[in-house]
Amino acid sequence: MFAYSQQKAYHLHNCGVNGQDRRQVRRSAVPQKMRSMLPATTGIRAEQMDGNDCLMKILVTLVSGIGNSILFGPTLKALREGFPDARIDAFAYLPQFAAPFIHGDLIDRFFYYEGLGAISALRREKYDISICAFPSKLIVYNAFALIVGARKRVTHSYASGGFATMNWLQNVRVPADQTLHDVDQNLNLLESLGIAKPTHPDLFFFVPEESDRAADEFLVARSLVGKHLVGAHPGAGPLSWKRAPLDEFLKWIRSVQTDDSEVIVFGGPEEKQCKEELRDALGERAHIFEGSLHNAAALIRKCNVFVTNDTGLMHIASTSRSTRVVALFNGTNPIRTRPYTKNSETVVLKEDTLKYPFARMAPRGGGKFSIGRPRG
Repeated sequence: MFAYSQQKAYHLHNCGVNGQDRRQVRRSAVPQKMRSMLPATTGIRAEQMDGNDCLMKILVTLVSGIGNSILFGPTLKALREGFPDARIDAFAYLPQFAAPFIHGDLIDRFFYYEGLGAISALRREKYDISICAFPSKLIVYNAFALIVGARKRVTHSYASGGFATMNWLQNVRVPADQTLHDVDQNLNLLESLGIAKPTHPDLFFFVPEESDRAADEFLVARSLVGKHLVGAHPGAGPLSWKRAPLDEFLKWIRSVQTDDSEVIVFGGPEEKQCKEELRDALGERAHIFEGSLHNAAALIRKCNVFVTNDTGLMHIASTSRSTRVVALFNGTNPIRTRPYTKNSETVVLKEDTLKYPFARMAPRGGGKFSIGRPRG
């Protein structure tokens, strides 16, 4: 959706834990063409870098999207607190799926898919635990876990799909509950690892200082400092069916505008048309933001209100304590993915007919309602 500047395969992030530098990798596990991209390891004993070392090693699998990764964040944080001395790696099918965590200190190493070589490298790590973020119903996720070969492979089980999902390839299966938000689905995995669920889980998205500066520069250049800022995400990436109709989207923006409001329109290159249509409908007090995902996250946090479809940017907005989120659901399931914050309003324009990953259901009409934090 947004420009993403991180190196794709075997990119490592310096995450200091207990005063040590976690920039570590077994360079022999990396294809020759990628070795020049790797930072030098520092402060790590040779035995810590060996694939057979005695440290507990955990692999987190992020394969569904930026928003799904954000909703896994509270579980990842509890995992780090529960195993403070473990090495926790993340495998992200696409680099942007790791974006919420790349600038934080919860994950030691990031692996991205660029073919079977990446999977072979993960298998040589001999992980003790692998854990897959919700939803995890597809066969490929379960086959991936088996191939990587962690001794304890943690996932969800589903009432529908049965044998065909092949989740029996994983040896720790926690029943998914269709009444729960995705955050709470993920947190339920912790008990199988002997970790207590946090009492007040919060979402987060790590933003570097340079992104905060870029957001400030954007506001200054357009004389938006001190204005009532309304962020808007009219798109839904490649899933155009999730978009609220333009007239409906405009109605909700106008409902939150004040006399001094300025609207900042967000979205990726593939959303160019819907961004421009919204900007043109709003007139001169609307501004299109073009930039990286982390710069977008920093700017969203400076908005007073964020009007959005059910997207990753909706979940980024939910990480801000000061940004009110107005989320429009046009065919997706708000029980699973509505904003996980009290400072929100969820509007259902069209009900979810797929109910993935639980079951297919017939349409039941529309309706609107406002709800706050998923847990009541």
